[in-house]
Amino acid sequence: MIQRDAIEKDYVALFDDYGLGTTIWSPLASGVLTGKYNEEIPEDSRMSKDRFAFVFKQYFGDQAKEKTLKTLIGISEIAKKLGCSMAQLALAWAIKSKDVTTCLLGATKVS
Repeated sequence: MIQRDAIEKDYVALFDDYGLGTTIWSPLASGVLTGKYNEEIPEDSRMSKDRFAFVFKQYFGDQAKEKTLKTLIGISEIAKKLGCSMAQLALAWAIKSKDVTTCLLGATKVS
Protein backbone atom coordinates (compact mmCIF):
# COMPACT_ATOMS: atom_id res chain seq x y z
CA MET A 1 0.00 0.00 0.00
CA ILE A 2 2.92 2.34 0.66
CA GLN A 3 5.31 1.16 -2.05
CA ARG A 4 3.51 -0.15 -5.10
CA ASP A 5 5.37 1.43 -8.01
CA ALA A 6 6.68 -1.86 -9.39
CA ILE A 7 3.29 -3.54 -9.15
CA GLU A 8 1.20 -0.60 -10.35
CA LYS A 9 3.52 0.55 -13.15
CA ASP A 10 6.34 -1.84 -14.06
CA TYR A 11 4.42 -5.12 -14.07
CA VAL A 12 1.08 -3.95 -15.43
CA ALA A 13 1.65 -5.69 -18.78
CA LEU A 14 2.10 -9.05 -17.05
CA PHE A 15 -1.28 -8.63 -15.38
CA ASP A 16 -3.24 -7.00 -18.19
CA ASP A 17 -1.70 -8.62 -21.27
CA TYR A 18 -1.02 -12.11 -19.90
CA GLY A 19 -3.55 -12.45 -17.10
CA LEU A 20 -0.95 -13.20 -14.45
CA GLY A 21 -1.36 -12.37 -10.79
CA THR A 22 1.16 -11.91 -8.06
CA THR A 23 1.90 -13.27 -4.63
CA ILE A 24 2.49 -10.36 -2.31
CA TRP A 25 4.15 -10.48 1.09
CA SER A 26 4.16 -8.17 4.08
CA PRO A 27 0.97 -6.28 3.19
CA LEU A 28 1.22 -4.56 6.57
CA ALA A 29 4.76 -3.34 5.76
CA SER A 30 6.34 -5.05 8.77
CA GLY A 31 3.67 -3.54 11.01
CA VAL A 32 3.95 0.00 9.68
CA LEU A 33 0.37 -0.18 8.34
CA THR A 34 -1.05 -1.34 11.66
CA GLY A 35 -0.68 2.15 13.11
CA LYS A 36 1.55 1.08 15.97
CA TYR A 37 4.43 3.22 14.71
CA ASN A 38 2.44 6.40 14.12
CA GLU A 39 3.62 7.95 17.40
CA GLU A 40 6.74 6.05 18.52
CA ILE A 41 8.61 2.77 18.18
CA PRO A 42 7.41 0.31 20.86
CA GLU A 43 10.29 -1.45 22.65
CA ASP A 44 9.05 -4.97 21.87
CA SER A 45 8.32 -4.28 18.19
CA ARG A 46 10.14 -5.39 15.04
CA MET A 47 11.40 -1.89 14.38
CA SER A 48 13.25 -1.89 17.70
CA LYS A 49 15.30 -4.94 16.67
CA ASP A 50 18.66 -4.60 14.94
CA ARG A 51 17.75 -7.17 12.30
CA PHE A 52 14.96 -4.86 11.10
CA ALA A 53 17.16 -1.75 10.91
CA PHE A 54 16.92 -1.78 7.10
CA VAL A 55 13.11 -1.73 7.29
CA PHE A 56 13.18 1.04 9.88
CA LYS A 57 15.45 3.11 7.64
CA GLN A 58 13.23 2.49 4.62
CA TYR A 59 10.18 3.99 6.35
CA PHE A 60 11.56 6.14 9.16
CA GLY A 61 15.06 7.08 8.05
CA ASP A 62 16.00 10.74 7.66
CA GLN A 63 14.71 11.05 4.09
CA ALA A 64 11.61 8.87 4.45
CA LYS A 65 10.16 9.71 7.86
CA GLU A 66 8.16 12.81 6.91
CA LYS A 67 6.61 11.15 3.85
CA THR A 68 5.83 7.95 5.78
CA LEU A 69 4.16 9.79 8.65
CA LYS A 70 2.11 11.93 6.26
CA THR A 71 1.00 8.80 4.41
CA LEU A 72 0.14 7.00 7.65
CA ILE A 73 -1.96 9.92 8.87
CA GLY A 74 -3.88 9.90 5.58
CA ILE A 75 -4.44 6.15 5.72
CA SER A 76 -5.53 6.43 9.35
CA GLU A 77 -8.11 9.08 8.42
CA ILE A 78 -9.50 6.93 5.61
CA ALA A 79 -9.71 3.91 7.93
CA LYS A 80 -11.60 5.94 10.53
CA LYS A 81 -14.10 7.14 7.91
CA LEU A 82 -14.65 3.53 6.85
CA GLY A 83 -14.96 2.32 10.45
CA CYS A 84 -12.01 -0.06 10.32
CA SER A 85 -8.44 -0.26 11.54
CA MET A 86 -5.44 0.67 9.44
CA ALA A 87 -4.49 -2.99 9.30
CA GLN A 88 -7.93 -4.01 8.07
CA LEU A 89 -7.83 -1.33 5.40
CA ALA A 90 -4.34 -2.33 4.25
CA LEU A 91 -5.25 -6.00 4.02
CA ALA A 92 -8.53 -5.30 2.23
CA TRP A 93 -6.79 -2.97 -0.21
CA ALA A 94 -4.13 -5.58 -0.96
CA ILE A 95 -6.40 -8.57 -1.47
CA LYS A 96 -9.01 -6.58 -3.41
CA SER A 97 -6.46 -5.79 -6.12
CA LYS A 98 -7.30 -7.64 -9.33
CA ASP A 99 -3.56 -8.29 -9.75
CA VAL A 100 -3.09 -10.08 -6.41
CA THR A 101 -3.72 -13.82 -6.32
CA THR A 102 -2.09 -14.61 -2.97
CA CYS A 103 -1.33 -12.47 0.06
CA LEU A 104 1.23 -13.76 2.56
CA LEU A 105 1.04 -12.30 6.04
CA GLY A 106 4.09 -12.17 8.26
CA ALA A 107 2.63 -11.96 11.73
CA THR A 108 5.04 -12.48 14.60
CA LYS A 109 2.38 -12.52 17.31
CA VAL A 110 -1.20 -13.73 17.46
CA SER A 111 -2.26 -10.34 18.86
